[in-house]
Amino acid sequence: MNNLVITIDGPSGSGKGTTARGISKKLSLPHVDSGSIYRTVAYYLHGRDVSASDDEKIMQELNGFKMSYDTNNEVLLFDTNVEKHIRSRENSKYAFEYSRNPLIREFATKMQRELLQNGGILDGRDAGSVVAPDADLKIYLDCDVDERTRRRAKQHDITDAEEIAVLRREIIERDKADSDKGAASLHILPESVVVDTTGMSVDEQIDAVYQKALALMKI
Repeated sequence: MNNLVITIDGPSGSGKGTTARGISKKLSLPHVDSGSIYRTVAYYLHGRDVSASDDEKIMQELNGFKMSYDTNNEVLLFDTNVEKHIRSRENSKYAFEYSRNPLIREFATKMQRELLQNGGILDGRDAGSVVAPDADLKIYLDCDVDERTRRRAKQHDITDAEEIAVLRREIIERDKADSDKGAASLHILPESVVVDTTGMSVDEQIDAVYQKALALMKI
């Protein structure tokens, strides 16, 4: 199937990015990481001391914004690798703040659609509902909050019990906020295929989605 588009939506820590990368390799399709776009925009604007509510300055800065990916799919901001910076826990908070601005969401949506012109695997929170509503396959990855907390703690090397408790509260708060973004809110679409990744290994969750894709390609 030419120009195949698969969207993978789900809450923070459900395994969207990991699964999308795995599927993109198996199907030899580009991985469009929506999170990297929002994270990079936030990193850039915060570094330029631009408020998330200052629409005029945001438009000015985004007019000259240049973001791309290297051969390892790591983010380049004006040709400088910023992958580690944008993935930090601190920048994740900035990304959430900036992502609530409609101008930034419009900018990111346009970029994602351009990257999907020849097909691809897109992961996000409004991938199937807003960015690619005509996607060939829409996946919704679900996972219980305790499992997602463990994954995030491991990702950020957090072992202290109190810090893990704070992380869990942050995830719950993010879930609530993601469900209150109007048209871009995180929700399960009627046409979505739901995959619960709780207790699954990385290989198992990738294979679960891969099998859905194979079934679609055989139609």
